[in-house]
Amino acid sequence: MEAHQFGQTTFDYDTYNAIYDKAISIISMATQSEKNLRDKLAKYKYPQEMLDAVINELKESDYINDERNALTYATNLYMYKHYGYIKVLQKLQQRGISREDSNNAAKTALEECGGEEEIARMFLESNPDIAQLCQTKDQADKKKFYNKMASRGFSAGTISRVCRLEYFD
Repeated sequence: MEAHQFGQTTFDYDTYNAIYDKAISIISMATQSEKNLRDKLAKYKYPQEMLDAVINELKESDYINDERNALTYATNLYMYKHYGYIKVLQKLQQRGISREDSNNAAKTALEECGGEEEIARMFLESNPDIAQLCQTKDQADKKKFYNKMASRGFSAGTISRVCRLEYFD
């Protein structure tokens, strides 16, 4: 059995390769943040120092790239889920993306997607029943509209502008 030195500890290549292969298998199923990959690998009870070495190699090889992962995920949340900025930030941080990377990705992706009002317009075009709530004069319906939009992560300013601009014609 061949051994390899990682810091103060010596590990065998077979164990290192097993961790590496498991990590690649997980990554091949879906893009992973460093935190998510660590969490998934932790259940196998690999030695921490060896796990760190594998994660570092994957980062150096660009298999793990939290900035790219965050930007792609944020763009998808805007374009396909039609979430607002606040919800996208929450989702990124739930995925284990750092606050800084989350903020950068959410802002960059939002600019690339045309801004929060454009995302809100797309959401309302695909959900005419919600759009109708804004068009009525009934205050209960308007409140439902505001609550629904806020729960999707849109700011109060965006909600007001979208309702006023009557994107629904």
